[in-house]
Amino acid sequence: MATAHGDRIPPRPRTPPPSERPSTPDAEVTGGDGAAPSTRVAAGDGAQPGNAAAELADLGGFRGVAAVSVIVFHAYQFCRGGGRTPYQGTFFGHVLGAFDGMISWFFLVSGFLLFLPMATRVRDGRTQRSARQTLLRRGLRILPLYYTALIVVWAARNPGLPGDWLDLLEHLTFTQVFDSRRVFYTIGPAWSLAVEVFFYLYLALVAAWLRRRRTHRVPLEHRWRLLRRPAYVLIAVSAVWLGYAAWIVHAQHDQWAYWFCPQNYADNFGFGMLTAIAYVRWGRERPLPADLACALRFAAGGIIIVAALVRGNDAASSAAFSTLNSVGFALLFAASVLAPRESRWRRFFATPVFVWLGMISYSVYLWHEPILLLVLDRYGLVSHAPSAFPWVAAVLVAAGVLGGWLSYIVLEQPGRRLAILVSRLRWGPPSGRSGPPSGRSGAAVGGAGGARPVQPVS
Repeated sequence: MATAHGDRIPPRPRTPPPSERPSTPDAEVTGGDGAAPSTRVAAGDGAQPGNAAAELADLGGFRGVAAVSVIVFHAYQFCRGGGRTPYQGTFFGHVLGAFDGMISWFFLVSGFLLFLPMATRVRDGRTQRSARQTLLRRGLRILPLYYTALIVVWAARNPGLPGDWLDLLEHLTFTQVFDSRRVFYTIGPAWSLAVEVFFYLYLALVAAWLRRRRTHRVPLEHRWRLLRRPAYVLIAVSAVWLGYAAWIVHAQHDQWAYWFCPQNYADNFGFGMLTAIAYVRWGRERPLPADLACALRFAAGGIIIVAALVRGNDAASSAAFSTLNSVGFALLFAASVLAPRESRWRRFFATPVFVWLGMISYSVYLWHEPILLLVLDRYGLVSHAPSAFPWVAAVLVAAGVLGGWLSYIVLEQPGRRLAILVSRLRWGPPSGRSGPPSGRSGAAVGGAGGARPVQPVS
């Protein structure tokens, strides 16, 4: 991540003015809602400089693979019959047991994609959106699906009134992550979305702070320093929190509120923000050499595996897992996003199947656990036996993807159109462009209302 600090890469000979730079308006980068690049642009589409949707199409594939990995992890958790876990005591068993660490990838992607337009605005000397705009766009994008899924699943799990109303209240207000007892109630994976909501609030404050600092009136080098500060704050918060949890209160692994809270994952979001700064400043014009990027990915993989092997039930090993996992995935993410766009690694994840999985990953992530517990398990279609793990994983992946695809069509697409419509009615077309970007056809990005983004799944 040294590239994000500006101390190991020589400065560019000249910073071109905005009129000479490839245009990357916010709507082009994020599909108009600040979420992600288009998922309909795949490798081989002939990405042009400045076409951020095509340049970052592989992020949809990364997120799709991460979502499937989390499904596999929940199948692993489900198959714990007779007090044993699948492949217990083996290297493969250790790795499977750490698949929940893939959540770090979601926070990295979200931090990168949501901070990317903010960093671009600062570089180009443009004013940030207000905090109100930032929060409204995110709320319209993610809340309709979340609240629909929450109410349906809570009602199914609480058939007799009054039910667990505290559980419902905590999930409605995203505060279940501070309650070790209820953090995984109703929809277990929803805890990560609750964590993300606090990061959205933080970004809104950052946007307001940048507006007050009038970044368009200060030299460019000073703008970069200002941009890095909010990311450093998140990384520092996470480091202090892990030290507190491990060495002061000695939190055990099942004291969930210590390990599944915004403070613990703040560094992931911060690393994503730093990567966004590096991408805006250098990544598109001077990507990492392919060999270096490949070496960094191997090193990151080794760190992630070590994190899985050291994980235990005590506070120290839990903190070590959290730290190593965050560093490993941050390095892997930076080595991916900052690698040449033509590299095999990025082209592989930009293939249509992976990109399509990324497009529906938010729905897949929210619905797969209710499908497992309320349908597959309730009707005896799957077994808890460790030996049944491969079958359970395959069935759950298929059912989760199917359910996520249907949810995407029925719930997500209307919510996205609403967000785009409200954005246009309130603030007009994206600044700097009134029509579609040159070199991109409507078919390339698909759908009415512009590019189809990959929303945060975490």
